Amino acid sequence: MKRSSRIVREGEYAPLPDHLGEQCRRPQCECCTKRYGQLVLGTSGTILKVRQCLDHIFPVRFLEHLGVDAQVEINILSVCATCHGRKLPIETLIFAGDAFGYIRGLNRIGYPMERVMEAAWHYGFSTAAKFVIE
Repeated sequence: MKRSSRIVREGEYAPLPDHLGEQCRRPQCECCTKRYGQLVLGTSGTILKVRQCLDHIFPVRFLEHLGVDAQVEINILSVCATCHGRKLPIETLIFAGDAFGYIRGLNRIGYPMERVMEAAWHYGFSTAAKFVIE
């Protein structure tokens, strides 16, 4: 199976500030609840170590384009690399202007919708989030 090409987005990568990273770390994935550091069997039969990623619910580059600060605790989730990888293709929806589709996609892959809703309210996307949740 051929992997899709990497999604190209405008803007520069902005690292997470250290103090915010420390506040957002958790012992397990906030989506699938796998504990970080545990060993799991991968799809190809390999043994993988569950790794933590600090993920912005609403992408940094998208929010910076709107002129708002993405580096706030309410917008950051502690997720495993697998859950983070499932989210990346869904991000193309919000960059295309489809907030409904983006939030619906997060719901479909198991992102905690109460956290998504909090971030949506914070950024003024509450109508899109409410429509998708109900």
